[in-house]
Amino acid sequence: MLSSGLLRSHSVGLVVDSNILQITYYDRSKIVLSERIDLSKNEGQTVFLTSLHQLVFLEDRKQGFLPVTVGSAAFSLPIIRPRMNPNYLSAMEGEGRDLTKSAGFSFSRDTFYGCQLTLAPDKIVDLKEVVHRAHGTIGRGTTVIRATMKVNGVERDVAVKISYPGKNRVAEDKLVEQARKMAQGEHSWVQNHLPEILFSRTYDFAEDMPENRLAEYFESHDIPYERRVLRIIVQDYLDPITKLTDPRAYAQAFFDVLQVHRWLVDHPKILHRDISLQNIMLRRRDDQTYAVLNDFDLSSPLPLKGGPTSLQRTGTKPYMSPDLLDTDCNTQEAMIPAYRHDLETIFYVILVFCSQYEGPSKVAKKPKVAKKEFSNWFTSPNQDVAASKRLWITGTREIRPTEFFGEFFEGYLFNLKCCIAGGYCAKDNFLLKSRLYERYGGEHPGLFEWFTLGGTVTYEKFKNIMGEYMGQPLLDRYAQPAPLNDKDFTPLP
Repeated sequence: MLSSGLLRSHSVGLVVDSNILQITYYDRSKIVLSERIDLSKNEGQTVFLTSLHQLVFLEDRKQGFLPVTVGSAAFSLPIIRPRMNPNYLSAMEGEGRDLTKSAGFSFSRDTFYGCQLTLAPDKIVDLKEVVHRAHGTIGRGTTVIRATMKVNGVERDVAVKISYPGKNRVAEDKLVEQARKMAQGEHSWVQNHLPEILFSRTYDFAEDMPENRLAEYFESHDIPYERRVLRIIVQDYLDPITKLTDPRAYAQAFFDVLQVHRWLVDHPKILHRDISLQNIMLRRRDDQTYAVLNDFDLSSPLPLKGGPTSLQRTGTKPYMSPDLLDTDCNTQEAMIPAYRHDLETIFYVILVFCSQYEGPSKVAKKPKVAKKEFSNWFTSPNQDVAASKRLWITGTREIRPTEFFGEFFEGYLFNLKCCIAGGYCAKDNFLLKSRLYERYGGEHPGLFEWFTLGGTVTYEKFKNIMGEYMGQPLLDRYAQPAPLNDKDFTPLP
């Protein structure tokens, strides 16, 4: 209901197992179940019937739906009319053909096709197909919908992103605006590699809504609960990276992402923290194609301050560094984001993509992870993914890119893997020496450079590897990066 249905912040329902009933509440931060109710008893049956009656008459806003009509406080929340695809709604009510039996209709993709989203009196967006849904209960619950909107009187293709980020996170549009302001003069090349945000608004939940009442209750009992907000962003429509048709173009796109990512750290002081295949997009402008580093929802301003801004791990699991996924890691580095963690992420994105993508003539709309050795990175628990990645990165498993990427990417990926593997081996060696010193004394192991794993995982090394294609240099847009400032990150002993 939260990740494949209509737009909603929470849902309320009933779970029945044999003669046992539980009343359920799900939102983006917590799952709450009532005590077990015995339906074989009269009082249990009374609770069941009463709950059914209440659910039927529960107003939309308290079921978590975006409203479909303007309330007394106009535009305090966005309004969607109708709530779902009008053709599908007619079919459900018997007024048209049954779209559920039509081969061309997908409820998940076409849920909102033909609906209008009113964000402000002068901001009306005509919705089309859903291009992305984040499946899962706990988290931001991001839904991205293709749409059209008039901008300065001209209708443009746009993407509407609806999500429920943690209330303490810096808003994405603020970070992008900060980066764009600095991308001037010699840095103006960055403008082509950043999203263009046309509208953004953050909506707080009303005081009488379940999210706020639960937060107050849990906080009074010292139970962790992450307060969230509804955020809607409208930005220029970008193409998926699979629109590229030439391996050299992919090499340039990945190299561009490496460069713009470092520029963000150096100048506007932003660490992205969520590089994934879905967040590397394409913009076509003046007959040129540019790779865009998209989605700054989980990004952090530098220097990093205080504790975590979310109770959830930051990043997309299959591409995250194993050090950030490892809940049992016994070093202080475990939950502290560093620049080299994002470098690792870039490697994992390229690795998985080049191992599965067979080229524009064979690819489906969304490439599937066919390699068994990587599929568990998407589905297994965090701790298992961390262990699997460490074993793979330091092991001798052969890298097998698809024929489309050929021998270049085999050597390219192998060299990147060697950088990361060398870092993990250096770290493990240091930790071993430290334990021996603590237990038996002897020679002190000295200090270890955590942020680059002993100087093995650095921008310079990645740039030397990624900056060429078949022995020929790629376009170097950021020739002189600033020295990395370790003080931008939490210092380690």
